[in-house]
Amino acid sequence: MSFGFFSGSFDLTLNFFEHINREVIGSFLMFLPFGVLHPLACKRTRYRKTIHTGFICVIAIELLQPVFGRAFDTDDIIPNASGVFICASLFFAIRKIIAVIKKIIRFVKVL
Repeated sequence: MSFGFFSGSFDLTLNFFEHINREVIGSFLMFLPFGVLHPLACKRTRYRKTIHTGFICVIAIELLQPVFGRAFDTDDIIPNASGVFICASLFFAIRKIIAVIKKIIRFVKVL
C-alpha cells in the first residue's frame, strides 16, 4: 500500500525480516551512536528517557521524509529503534558495571 505526500511516498508494508540487506543494516547502524551520545550529552538522563527520546527522533525523521521528497518507509523504523535500544542497553549496562567495580575498589581500599 503506497500513496503520495508532496513528492515522496509512503510504504506501509513490513518486510524487512524477509530480506536483510545493506539498507536494513545501515538503518540499524545509523542510530547506534544515539544510545551513547544522548546519555553523555544529558548527564541526568535515564535509560528509559534515552529509549523514548531515540524512538521519538526516529519517528520524527520518518514523518519528515515525505516533506523533503523521500519515502516514509516502515522498514526503517524498527531497525533504527533497535539500534537505539541495543546501544543504550549496552551503554547503561557498562556504566552500571563500572559503578559497581568502583564501589568494590572503594570498599577494598577502606579495609
